Amino acid sequence: MSRLTVLVFLQGCWANWTDWHESYDDYDGDGHRALTVGGDDCDNENPKINPAALELCDGVDNDCDGEIDEDDAGDAPLWYADIDGDQYGNPHSAVNACSRPEGYLADNTDCNDADHTVGPGFAELCDGQYNDCNNPVLPTDEVDNDGDGYVECVLDVELDDWVGKTAVGGNDCNDTILGIYPGAEEVCDGYDTDCDPKNAYHDTDGDPDEDADGDGYVACDEDGAGFTDQSRTDSITHDNDCDDSDHEVKPSADEIWYDGTDQDCAGDSDYDADKDGFDHDGYGGTDCDDSNSSINPDMADILDGIDNNCSGSSDHIKMSNADARYYGEETFDLSGSSVAGVGDVNNDGFDDILVGSMQYSQSNVHLVLGSASPNPFMGLWQADARFYTSAEGLFGYHVTGLGDFDSDGLDDIAIARSEEGKSSVCVFRGSYLTAEMAKGSQFGNAFDIWILIDSAGATSAVAGDVDGDGYKEIIVGAGGYPDTGAVILFSGAQLPTDSQWQSSDVTATFFGEEEGDRAGETVSIAGDTNADGSDDLLITDLHGKNRGTVYLVLGGNPLSDMNLSSADAELKGENKDDHLGWSTSGAGDINDDGYDDFLLGARGDSPDDDGAAYIFLGSSGGFSNGLSSADAKLVGTSSAVGSSVAAAGEVNGDAYDDYLVGAMGDDSGGTDTGAAFLLLGSSAPVANMDLDDADAKFIGEAEGDIAGWSLSGAGDFNGDGYDDLLLGAPNESTWGDSAGAVYVFFGVSL
Repeated sequence: MSRLTVLVFLQGCWANWTDWHESYDDYDGDGHRALTVGGDDCDNENPKINPAALELCDGVDNDCDGEIDEDDAGDAPLWYADIDGDQYGNPHSAVNACSRPEGYLADNTDCNDADHTVGPGFAELCDGQYNDCNNPVLPTDEVDNDGDGYVECVLDVELDDWVGKTAVGGNDCNDTILGIYPGAEEVCDGYDTDCDPKNAYHDTDGDPDEDADGDGYVACDEDGAGFTDQSRTDSITHDNDCDDSDHEVKPSADEIWYDGTDQDCAGDSDYDADKDGFDHDGYGGTDCDDSNSSINPDMADILDGIDNNCSGSSDHIKMSNADARYYGEETFDLSGSSVAGVGDVNNDGFDDILVGSMQYSQSNVHLVLGSASPNPFMGLWQADARFYTSAEGLFGYHVTGLGDFDSDGLDDIAIARSEEGKSSVCVFRGSYLTAEMAKGSQFGNAFDIWILIDSAGATSAVAGDVDGDGYKEIIVGAGGYPDTGAVILFSGAQLPTDSQWQSSDVTATFFGEEEGDRAGETVSIAGDTNADGSDDLLITDLHGKNRGTVYLVLGGNPLSDMNLSSADAELKGENKDDHLGWSTSGAGDINDDGYDDFLLGARGDSPDDDGAAYIFLGSSGGFSNGLSSADAKLVGTSSAVGSSVAAAGEVNGDAYDDYLVGAMGDDSGGTDTGAAFLLLGSSAPVANMDLDDADAKFIGEAEGDIAGWSLSGAGDFNGDGYDDLLLGAPNESTWGDSAGAVYVFFGVSL
């Protein structure tokens, strides 16, 4: 019985010590079980070896990852890259490793590991950088102090290997003066300019510094700082003697022009006294005024009464030389199809301008406020105010300044509007504009007063005291008025108070003569042509009698309906299709006789449509029918003279009013560039004239611009005391095909 018990005991014992040891889960007590029992401890006898242990550089796999002495060993030293192979390591490029990697060093004192010529204690080279890391200062002889591309030291590297700012070379013998360097052109300036002592104190031609003619000047040309600071043995004080054989020729001599000798050695042409680069036209040159350097063929002609560019005609001015140029917003805007000086709408002391367009997807009109320094160049989207409607049609094909018709101290404006088969006029009073512009510059689908007369076909509006009662009437041209066309008047003494004026508000209507007429296609104020204290009207039936008819209606009578057959004068075109009345305008008092004068344009006059414009001087005697009462006819080689006419104000400040005539088909600058002519008022009698003799001609920028389509006086846009000019070119294409442009020319004393 007991023997059996012993056998059972022996069978339950470990066969040997190893079996017992390995079967124990964590013999070394490091928290990791032995591999033999499914654990991860690769050495169950050493508590410092387990997956959580820190790998060390000791030849042992401390962290049981199967690798010995990895680079991330906790005691792995830093090694520094030696990229340039100069046996000095880069302190900014280091790795840890138990043994030194290829291309790495224990040293970390290299300050430039991209260049093997730079290191601690290295010899200095002339290469544009410091080479000794122990002395990190660029030597001064490697700095181009004068900026001529050369340094003082002798280059130790090729130019392509120069470090830092590009160098052209070394051996600069004077690095404080720009222009002194090896190979420089030797000049006579007291310096060895080319750093070659053999050439010092001569000029490029080798001229010596001897004064052969005894005039105190030597032949070599001094073109530097002189000789005062140089170690010269003589006393050179005067140089650049261009003829050292003639003592009368020297830099201090007085020049005698046009004798063929350069007495003062200035090197100028002896036939160019004003030194503008152009010889006197009397000596084979092209300078028409050799006493003024601002007058020569290269100058742009400006508004000053002088032939600045020697073209043979004074003041033939390209519109690109305008004092201000304003361009349409986008393609086919046709900005400048109508323009108007509108007075001072915001009462800031500067007159303002209005720019309309005939075609735009939203229809735009732009207001530009005057100032002491108007913007000289801008797109009209930068204008001070923009008026537009969302409706299809034309808005702004005719714009007008109304003056201060409501007597509130602020000038007012009118904009013609056509949409969906009806026409109307929108009026914006200065008070309304000032208040609304304080909120923003956009006037979308907004108006102050809307003049809408059923079926009237309103096309334009002006303001004037027609009945002489001291109040300005609002006069609306309505060429589409049923049957005859008409002009509609609203009494200034009894203006409607609501925002929409209707047929019931009309005070008087002037009807066309007969059925089929289109009287009132345009209406304008002629001024007070007979000096009776009331304004007179010019009313156009552009196709009247197949040649154009303009009716003159003198003011001073009570407002009442009338047929234009009773007009004070009926002015008809001379021939069929003359289109008399294509443009009409008061001219102011151009001869200062106390009577206002007026202008009529007939753009189709002559078989070739050269056009014409007519001047009518005011008088107490009135006017007779027909163009025989015109005081002068203005014609020219330009096409479509009279496409626009306008009063210009006092452009030159001489108390005589001046005026403008447009010729949109003028070809002076190319086909249909267009042009505008300025004629100055004076006491001299007016007479028939060719517009090539006008006081100034303004020519479009490019072919097809049709500049001169629209014209207006701009008032005093810049506040300098002279009235300014406003010219439109609706087909101008700088910022898009037919985007259009307008130009402002400032008045000036002529």
